[in-house]
Amino acid sequence: MNPRRPHALTVQTFDAPIAVRSREQGLRCPKCKAHLETVSIGALEVEHCTGCQGLWFDVLEWEDARELEVAARLDRGDPSVGSNHDTDTGLLCPKCGNVPLTRLEVAHHPGLHIDKCPRCYGAFFDAGEFSEYRKLNFVERLRKFWHLR
Repeated sequence: MNPRRPHALTVQTFDAPIAVRSREQGLRCPKCKAHLETVSIGALEVEHCTGCQGLWFDVLEWEDARELEVAARLDRGDPSVGSNHDTDTGLLCPKCGNVPLTRLEVAHHPGLHIDKCPRCYGAFFDAGEFSEYRKLNFVERLRKFWHLR
């Protein structure tokens, strides 16, 4: 589990500025092998690829991040670049090293795939995928509000 993961989202987290810094460990993107930089929103930290613009989230950080309004600014990559990498295979976890990532299709959204690590439970979103994932959350809330299936 990520020790820096906030236990509860606070009002300060929602309005927090985004800060970017290079990673000391030199993590590499599982897709294009470019460097990952750390992007901080309050106590939440995710890794952003400097090449293909994908996003790496530690365990369940994507669930926390999708609730934040400021998270809309995280996924700043070109979705067409992300879709070019969507068929890449043999991907390895940037945190665990030699652990292959498992490609999962997001329920109720054919074509949206997330690459997850079965060991550390981190997840990689290609450029544009996290924005699509966030839209799903909004649609789910509307459906629940209106009691639709």
